[in-house]
Amino acid sequence: MGGGDCGPDERLTLRRATLEDLDDVLTVVLEGLSGDPKFDYRFPHRDEYPEDNRKWLRQEYKEYLEQPEKYALMIMTASDNDDKPVSLAVWDISLGAPHLGGDLGVPDDPNKKVIRRDVNPAHYRQWKKQMTAGFEKYFGKYGIEQLHLWVYIAVE
Repeated sequence: MGGGDCGPDERLTLRRATLEDLDDVLTVVLEGLSGDPKFDYRFPHRDEYPEDNRKWLRQEYKEYLEQPEKYALMIMTASDNDDKPVSLAVWDISLGAPHLGGDLGVPDDPNKKVIRRDVNPAHYRQWKKQMTAGFEKYFGKYGIEQLHLWVYIAVE
């Protein structure tokens, strides 16, 4: 298979993120997802309302960090980047446990008021619906004794 002698890069450290890392996590999320088509689909007005986009993404990742029994938010830091994160992954480590958190500004009920301006509410709801349906279709048959990679982001 080859590949040569590729030992670990000593500049990189993998660890579980804490609430103290939230600002750095948000930086990776915003930089890493800015070119992602799913991001454009859900948040087409993020350039017009960057403060809304930042606020609600911060809330989303804060919810992951506040539920360590359900989510493992792992970050890779780099010593040549002031030990700041250069990538992250969010793992759902307890599929049977419910997510505890809010609606992130977009109620499931389309008759209720959306309180964030960066989002396309119809797209956001459809994305959420399709994610749930896809998860059930492709992973549900295997039960809840599994780990689920929710998101992976790397920046240059």
